[in-house]
Amino acid sequence: MKKLLITTAALLLVLPMIVTAQDKDFQDTVFTATTDPGGAPLNENPPWTGGPYDGDDPINLGVANGATVWIGIGNYHILLNMKNFHVVIQGGAGLTVNDVIGYTAGGAYGSDWYTAVDSAGHKVVTGQIFPQPGWEVIVLSNPGGGAKTITTIQANTWCDPIPSMTTYGLGVLALLLIGSTVWILRRRKAPAAA
Repeated sequence: MKKLLITTAALLLVLPMIVTAQDKDFQDTVFTATTDPGGAPLNENPPWTGGPYDGDDPINLGVANGATVWIGIGNYHILLNMKNFHVVIQGGAGLTVNDVIGYTAGGAYGSDWYTAVDSAGHKVVTGQIFPQPGWEVIVLSNPGGGAKTITTIQANTWCDPIPSMTTYGLGVLALLLIGSTVWILRRRKAPAAA
């Protein structure tokens, strides 16, 4: 009885970890444009004027006062994944992030959330988009105070599969399994009717 309860408890602890396991972190290829790439940038062709860039490839993209730049990050479009991104834009400190947009063949949609902070001369943009798009596009602009030069862009991303049950659903399932286990064990030990 104790072994069965311990085994059941161990499975219930491991199951949520398996369901919500993360895919491996990797760097995505980056493209840039100095004019709006339009509503569906789903391939590596123009209007992307710069790239592909990988990690430490020098970009040296000037952003004049009042100018806007688009940074495109290509993905595999997987509807059941949630895309997390952490993009470091070297030389981007002082630039304003106007939007982070997910693009698929069906159109555009905004990110679930994102933050943008200046750190040691660069801009760090972190956020999440669901469902995982074919592309993420970060829209930056220079509000003034002098021209900026983006030297490199590192786009580190990872995907979370969407669990088929909520945390509450897993809790209810755990209670049902524990309750049924206890009920079966008590039923077996009940004295036989005379």
